[in-house]
Amino acid sequence: LIEEMIAYGTSDDDDVIEGDFAPGIIDATEIVVELELFRYCPAQGERGWDVIATAVPASASLEDLFTTFQRDVDGSFAFRRGVVGGTATTGVRANGRVVLSDVARVGNLVSNGRLKIEPLPGYPVIRDLIVDTRKFEENRSKASPWMQADPREGERLLSGQAVGVLASEKALALHQMNAVSSHMLVHGMSDTVDFDSDYEGPGIHLQRWVRINDSRTSEKHRAQLMASLQGKGGIWSEADSASIARHGAAGAMLSNTLNDARSRLLTEYKNAGRHGRLVKWYGRSVKWSGKLNETTLYRQVLGPLGLVSNVFSGVSARMMLGFTRTGGPPIRSLQALLLPPAGVGKIPNMFNGKVEGHHEVVSLFNELDQRF
Repeated sequence: LIEEMIAYGTSDDDDVIEGDFAPGIIDATEIVVELELFRYCPAQGERGWDVIATAVPASASLEDLFTTFQRDVDGSFAFRRGVVGGTATTGVRANGRVVLSDVARVGNLVSNGRLKIEPLPGYPVIRDLIVDTRKFEENRSKASPWMQADPREGERLLSGQAVGVLASEKALALHQMNAVSSHMLVHGMSDTVDFDSDYEGPGIHLQRWVRINDSRTSEKHRAQLMASLQGKGGIWSEADSASIARHGAAGAMLSNTLNDARSRLLTEYKNAGRHGRLVKWYGRSVKWSGKLNETTLYRQVLGPLGLVSNVFSGVSARMMLGFTRTGGPPIRSLQALLLPPAGVGKIPNMFNGKVEGHHEVVSLFNELDQRF
């Protein structure tokens, strides 16, 4: 390495240096971009878009682009600046992707010469691209994702100071599980946070789940974290983890991690709650008996109170009498009665029947089990 550093220091610009010390290639090619910037003025309560055409180096960061726009076009444009590479608070949405503006490069984001910049989703907008993260920080504080450990065996440094130890493979697994650039950015990957005010978001749940898997965490703290994941606003409030998986490698990793957490919760709480009952009855009706009837499955997961209310709503009665497939008002499916054979085969049997190729269905559900 020393020889490579010497060679780099004594070479001119035309020499090509190879090795670990060789600097990366910077793409200084200028590209023409049609920039669309989201604007919001809280004083006037107005929002809109600024659209300009500009030429920037492909290697320029979004923050460089914002700074240039603020300096040369509109000094009132507001955005968060980074202090080091990958500052957690600099998240924005660029052409549908959530990124950190101080490290994201323009050349990697432009699509067909167009670049659309919006505030980070999942947060209230204060002004332009600046969002309010106070609720996220409050939820993080309530989640208590910091270390609370029981006394355990450790080692002593040369100075005599006691220090805890953790096997390198366990430390690596925890690091990989939490390998995201920003938990605030992760929060914006979910489509649910904009519509469910009680949902704490995947960024908070990821921190909880990592702490749960840390062997140094005390049993009392682990139980508290598990209960918070299971409770209101917890991990079951995420409507669709596939929306998170769309956000590149980090999103796919996060989606799989949240599914692992759900699987652990189902085991820990013995399939309690609506989601647990759904998984349990699917498993029992198909994997155990080989029988499944989709029209009766929903009644099995309602619970006692749900079944009582269902009797008075008339949904099951309409299904049993064969008026509709979904239990909706009969008027919606009169054509199935008046225009045979249009209604033939549309009303499923209300009683369980044998599933053909039962072993194949079991195999499919074994694969689906990995998602919960």
